[in-house]
Amino acid sequence: MCLLLQLVVSLTDNPVKRAQLAAHEVADSSVGQRAEKRATRLSSRLGAALADGNKNLMQSELDLAVQADPEIVEIGIVDNDMTVLASSDRARVAKPLTGPAEQLVRDSFGAGRIARTLPMSKDQLVLRAQPVSSPQQGFLAMLYLVLTTS
Repeated sequence: MCLLLQLVVSLTDNPVKRAQLAAHEVADSSVGQRAEKRATRLSSRLGAALADGNKNLMQSELDLAVQADPEIVEIGIVDNDMTVLASSDRARVAKPLTGPAEQLVRDSFGAGRIARTLPMSKDQLVLRAQPVSSPQQGFLAMLYLVLTTS
């Protein structure tokens, strides 16, 4: 019986698979930490642009972020009704948010507008939702990032 159990364990225990899973976990964590830092820095700059209604400044901040970070698949700003105000994919602007970040942004709005990070290992993505506010007006919108861990 012990030999049979040992055989089953040796067949199902794959060191290569364990190493791949560990590498994915490290990549998810690392990308998630960088996403948190980038989103926090961006949200303060975007808060001022949103408060002023400066759509060109919002768009240029997002464009610069994409150029500076090759891990960013998509980045955008969404208002309370889930309409995209600015995005790295300009075809999304003034339309409802769809895609991998939609549910995370919706959940972040529903949970009191809190920041959230979600790794999606099977898709090799990390999603980040970050509230954007200004000292004068409070909460204004939600910044979202879709990053790759590949």
